[in-house]
Amino acid sequence: SGTSTNRNPRAEAIRAAIARGSATTLPSAPAPRGITLTRDHNARPTIDIESNSPDVVDWSSAGSAPVPSGTRLYDGYRLARTSGVIERTVLSDNSVFSQADGVPEKAWVWTDIQSPSYEDFTDVYTLNHDTDSNGTKDALVVESEHLGLITHIARDPRDTRGSDSTSVNPVDRGILGQATTFNQGHQISARFDDAYGIYTCIQATCSIDMTGNKLRPLVAATGWAFIPKAYAGAGNGARPPQVLVHDTDYRYFGLWLRGPNAGNGGRFDIQTFAGGSEPFSGSVTTLTGRATYVGPAGGQYVKDTGNGGAAAGLFTAKVTLHADFGASPVIHGSMRNFRGGGRNLKWSLSFAETAIMAKGTFDGTTSGTTLVEGSGSSYIGDPSINTGTYGGKFYGNGDNGYPNGAVGTFTGKFNDGLVIGAFGGSREVTNP
Repeated sequence: SGTSTNRNPRAEAIRAAIARGSATTLPSAPAPRGITLTRDHNARPTIDIESNSPDVVDWSSAGSAPVPSGTRLYDGYRLARTSGVIERTVLSDNSVFSQADGVPEKAWVWTDIQSPSYEDFTDVYTLNHDTDSNGTKDALVVESEHLGLITHIARDPRDTRGSDSTSVNPVDRGILGQATTFNQGHQISARFDDAYGIYTCIQATCSIDMTGNKLRPLVAATGWAFIPKAYAGAGNGARPPQVLVHDTDYRYFGLWLRGPNAGNGGRFDIQTFAGGSEPFSGSVTTLTGRATYVGPAGGQYVKDTGNGGAAAGLFTAKVTLHADFGASPVIHGSMRNFRGGGRNLKWSLSFAETAIMAKGTFDGTTSGTTLVEGSGSSYIGDPSINTGTYGGKFYGNGDNGYPNGAVGTFTGKFNDGLVIGAFGGSREVTNP
């Protein structure tokens, strides 16, 4: 971003991009087609943004994105690449040579996806078989859908030790690359969803087929039940059998900025997006009372600085949405704490009340005002002129039936500027 008392070409190009993005879908911009997020334990998310144009250039991490104070759960991330393919040539060795036109692209993604957490095995899986007939179910019957969770059940066939009789639970060796049968009662040490335990044959004859490839050697396993066992590690001793549970209920929002495009007069294109992994599957008409959703927002802004000058860049803000459920549910709210380029932009954006559709979508209008400081400081703006739009959707199915979060996109107009962006809110207060 930059500030000038004279004409700022970049600010004017961003202003034009915001105006186009506010009115139309941009056919010339590589609009997001899909966004995929995954997150490993104690690691930042892996974010893949798929576009409607050929994605021959991968995104790379460019650091963090700011998150406004007073919000929680969401973290921000920056991505970057240089793309815009103008030539794709298949060479004699069938490799593909691609030449880009050098248009830089940036993306800012905010998400509340959490790092996976360890949970006790029995909190995730229900034990449904009694292997020792003592009246207590101590094992999980292995079904076909569990095959991808079974690991560490064999060593290389060249390991000729056979059964490992020195361990508490015998470990069968030498079945990798083979299809083998076993008699009832046979036990094999292995893991289920990375939890330690013992596989016990609970039929007259059980089988394990390990003739798959090196990465996924297990093809089939029939007749087995898994008994989870405590892990006796170093330090504090044994811990209950645990599995790593990934976050499957998360939301995201952000924007995609492409430019400046030297081949198109320094043009910028902007796309905003918002979504989640678990759409709200209930009906807002069956809920009662009010739920409040609070979270961050981010996007691009242009602010007039006087004397024909303007500043442009990334902004963040805090959004608060109030959903009033019932037979005729509605939503309204506001956005404050606009900051860009390290300064207070002195804006406030109102989200006019609008209906919530049965499946949790909503669309409405915004109205922007600007703070005028001095004696009797106040926000000023003409609601009939400073209008924009907002729209969003509820995601996540809470235990009490209320959506866990809401995300969406918006535009805003002020006496001295424009914004385009996206937002995400987490449910903080529910008054049934």
